[in-house]
Amino acid sequence: TNATVLQLYHGDGTYHNGTTVLSTGIWYMVTVNYTHATPLVEMFLNATTSEYSAALADNATWPNDDAFFIGSGYDGTTFFDGQIDDLCIFNRALTAAERVQLYLSRGSNQLLGIG
Repeated sequence: TNATVLQLYHGDGTYHNGTTVLSTGIWYMVTVNYTHATPLVEMFLNATTSEYSAALADNATWPNDDAFFIGSGYDGTTFFDGQIDDLCIFNRALTAAERVQLYLSRGSNQLLGIG
């Protein structure tokens, strides 16, 4: 059986898989926080469920020259079979309260002053 889980690819060749099996026909909010100072990568499902959290090894940073893909594999051969809506990229990691605020505002087409 092929279970669908969230997957985050790091430019060093490693994959970070979420733990929650996703179901079809369900709306999910996915948040990925990267904190450069730590450096810490966190992936959340529906604002609060932690799917993955780890400091990058040896204080490595996320590669500046690495490609950035949403909805496909890094090699361009696998694709997300669904819809992606309301994509936002912020210049800082969102707080827990901000993630919850975004989650609760789903479908309202407003960012409630977050940014």
